[in-house]
Amino acid sequence: MDGGNRGPVKVMELPKEILLLKHYQNKETNRKGYLRGLAFDSIQTNYNDRNCHYYGRELMFWGYNKSAIDILKLHVDREGWKMEQAQSLIFIGDCYFKLGNEEEAKKYWAYAQVKDPNRREPFLSLANFYYEKKMWKEAERLYRLCLDIPRNNYYGNVETNYGGYPLNMLSVCLFYQGRKEESLGYLKEALKLEPNNELYINNLKYY
Repeated sequence: MDGGNRGPVKVMELPKEILLLKHYQNKETNRKGYLRGLAFDSIQTNYNDRNCHYYGRELMFWGYNKSAIDILKLHVDREGWKMEQAQSLIFIGDCYFKLGNEEEAKKYWAYAQVKDPNRREPFLSLANFYYEKKMWKEAERLYRLCLDIPRNNYYGNVETNYGGYPLNMLSVCLFYQGRKEESLGYLKEALKLEPNNELYINNLKYY
């Protein structure tokens, strides 16, 4: 391999048909070991930006929701990467929701939208809340907003959120509002993106 200077490096994004890298958790790894290590490292580094985020996330994963909220709020208050701070805001909302505080949950999901309007995840958190409440118009508005947001390269993006998922959810919201023709159109769009998705196929059979 030649290590010489070849001039400026061109950075480009390859489509997944050429290169697709996925990172999965090793199920045999004791994830709680991460929690201890992050706790120690966070204290040692005075809760620096990124360790704070990862530590709070692990606390949330293990169900320590009150502690997770405290640590994730520390992360949001620090100077750092806005996308990751927005993800911390989503996690804070998730923790409040698990603790039964829906108003605080909605507030922090909305904060995440303001912090980073360039990802679908903050909008989907709130959209899914309204969906579960059968508040179809509120959910519809947010699912539509998602469709205007293109995919970006943030590592925390959920793949299906940029595929058929919001289209299918929008379809269901429209169905329950009696707008069945419009609903069917969005369902077909979801199937174009994920033709083997059994849920979408079953929904189409229902029509």
